Amino acid sequence: MNRFYKLFIFILPALVTFLVYIPALGAGFVNWDDPKYVYENPYITELDAFFFKFAFTSFYFANWHPLTLISYAVDYALWGDRPFGYHLTNNILHSVNTGLVALLAFRLTSLSSAKHGSRTVPIAAALISAALFGLHPIHVESAAWISERKDLLCALFLFLAALSYLRYAPSGRMRWYGASLFFFALSLMSKPMAITFPFILLILDFYPLERIRVALGRILIEKLPFLALSAASAILTMLAQKGEGALTALGPIPFLMRAAVALRGLAFYIFKTVFPAGLAPSQDAADVLTRAVSWFEKEGITAVPVWRVGHTAGETIAHTSGELGVGYVVIGTSRRTPLWKLLRGSVLRELSENLRPGTQLVVVH
Repeated sequence: MNRFYKLFIFILPALVTFLVYIPALGAGFVNWDDPKYVYENPYITELDAFFFKFAFTSFYFANWHPLTLISYAVDYALWGDRPFGYHLTNNILHSVNTGLVALLAFRLTSLSSAKHGSRTVPIAAALISAALFGLHPIHVESAAWISERKDLLCALFLFLAALSYLRYAPSGRMRWYGASLFFFALSLMSKPMAITFPFILLILDFYPLERIRVALGRILIEKLPFLALSAASAILTMLAQKGEGALTALGPIPFLMRAAVALRGLAFYIFKTVFPAGLAPSQDAADVLTRAVSWFEKEGITAVPVWRVGHTAGETIAHTSGELGVGYVVIGTSRRTPLWKLLRGSVLRELSENLRPGTQLVVVH
């Protein structure tokens, strides 16, 4: 297929995705990670030698992701503290990723359909795959939330690494192998989520490339540099997470419980991919508050569920509840927002000072 059709396969889904996400350009910052990454981040204000040294040699926010920090610094140099530019970058990245998904799906289905001589199947697969990736509601968080820039950058370089490998495998040209390894390294420097990529390459070698039957030893040797990068990224991530107290010992949480949580997460993502309803920033808090509000409704009580609290949330909630004439204010906690943080903060004090007399506060934990 000539370059015009490939360009069409890339541009069409990318353009549609960009247009669909235009409303996100009018959004602002949120107080969930955005302060730490952007408007309260003192490191991104200058693109100088000190910043680049910090980005590549230091952990930040329990991660080692220098390219993510650099992308924020570039945005800050262009836009300052105006959220429009950060959302624009996210929109562009997500749109480009959607176009790359189309090319990747086209390449994979072309390899599997070559035996049958079909030309329409790869095109249809490319456009359908790109539409699902670019427009699926489960991706809204990554595209519209400024703090999920690392997700978009990681995906960008991972798709480029996969496309480069698919060029290398049939031809054996080492420049494409080097390109794949290079993009994989950039992906890891954006988010360590990409560490499983070497195993994805083995799956591709099995099908549709069908290389494992021919040269298994060579294929395994090819993966050693990729595995080395994955191991290095895993070690850095564990050190970064441990430094922020994000890792816990095995003792307090039994292995079976950890396995159950992992399986629940896998099942959750599969279910939401098929049935993307009831999506929320924190699913635990969503479940708690949904049950609480349902109970109040059954009892004939008007309730105000509080999702996320900010610096003046208590006062705002109190005045809102007074204007609505509600009898209860419900606050839900979760693993990410435990009860002790709520009690330690100023929200309860603001509520107690401003709630209308007779209004009851309910904390669901």
